[in-house]
Amino acid sequence: MPERIEFWAYDVDDPLRSAVEHIGWEPRDGGWCRSFDARAHHVDEAFDNTHRLLEPALRQIAGLEAVPWRDALSELCARLNPANIDWWLGGSAAPRCAVPTSSRTTSI
Repeated sequence: MPERIEFWAYDVDDPLRSAVEHIGWEPRDGGWCRSFDARAHHVDEAFDNTHRLLEPALRQIAGLEAVPWRDALSELCARLNPANIDWWLGGSAAPRCAVPTSSRTTSI
C-alpha cells in the first residue's frame, strides 16, 4: 500500500488557479495535486466529494459565485435544534442575520 494518496485536478481555468493554490493544492506535472496519508479514513468518500465540490468551491473562493452560507446555516439549525444542542455564531456575520427554524428563530 502506498504511503500517500494523491488527488489530481487538470485544466484549471486561469481565474481559479489562485484559489486552488490558496486551499493547498500544488502545481505539478501540468496539473494540481493534493496528497493525503494513505491510512486516512474515508478516502473514497473524500475523493467523491472533491470530484463533486471542488469546482464550485473554487468559484466561491475566487469570488466568481456567492457562497450559499444562508442555506448552510439554515441546514445547521435544522439539524442542531431537534438535538437541543446549544450553539452560537460569532464574528462579523453574527449581528447581521436571523435564521428561522421549524421550532424557533435563532438570532445570529
